[in-house]
Amino acid sequence: MTNNPGSASLFNSIIGSLVAVAAVHGIPIDGAIATIVVLYILKIGINVICKYTEPDSQPE
Repeated sequence: MTNNPGSASLFNSIIGSLVAVAAVHGIPIDGAIATIVVLYILKIGINVICKYTEPDSQPE
């Protein structure tokens, strides 16, 4: 992401989307906090986030 200047608009869109989704759910979030959250998710990897946020499998 840091080597491609074209990804800056994608990065800004992700931050804007995070702020908008939080606002819709009644959670006011500052752009600086949203930036930190997005950078953290990109650093640890989206697959790790998805792995730990999936619901447990239903018992049969």
